[in-house]
Amino acid sequence: MKKIISRIAWVQLVVILSCGFAYSNDFDVNSDGRVGLEEAIYSLQVASGLTPQPESTAGNCGVIKIALETGENPKPEISFHLFDTGASFLIIHGILIQTPTIEDPDYKPIIMSGTGQVAEITENSVVKSIFFMNLNYAQEHASCNRDSRIAQVSLDLSTLQGTFWAVGTDFCTDGDGSFDNYYDHFPISLVGELPACIQNDN
Repeated sequence: MKKIISRIAWVQLVVILSCGFAYSNDFDVNSDGRVGLEEAIYSLQVASGLTPQPESTAGNCGVIKIALETGENPKPEISFHLFDTGASFLIIHGILIQTPTIEDPDYKPIIMSGTGQVAEITENSVVKSIFFMNLNYAQEHASCNRDSRIAQVSLDLSTLQGTFWAVGTDFCTDGDGSFDNYYDHFPISLVGELPACIQNDN
């Protein structure tokens, strides 16, 4: 029975992938003859019936850049590329490349990915529009340290300021096999303009 179920699941996966690639030609947003990762993911969602296929709203909707108030000078800035799914949420991809330090000369970039959405929340009886991003990322260091994080970014669309916080674990490959817990948070501010897709949702 397990073998039969496994074969059925494999056939379903092949069908979904095949349909996804068939749909993918419709999501070549940049018209460069190639389909990016975000476009491929969305075409698979359409093919599998997870989300309706929009007529014109799906596509690359630009970049949002934030500065982190970490006490460093210059302030670290992260640019997030946004892909509009045509539904109520965005697919997000970002990268943080800091200047290597003496303590960590072989600095590896931090690749962040996740989803985002504008939501209305109430604080002290005041309704606010907040752009939320939930992110996952990891980093390798020149030392034995390996870091993994789950983070949330919240940007108040009226003040263009907000918070970046993250929780996660650190692990040393040369250590005793134990993990260290991590938590940190930073104030943030918008750099430049808001992408049109966020303005439209506001």
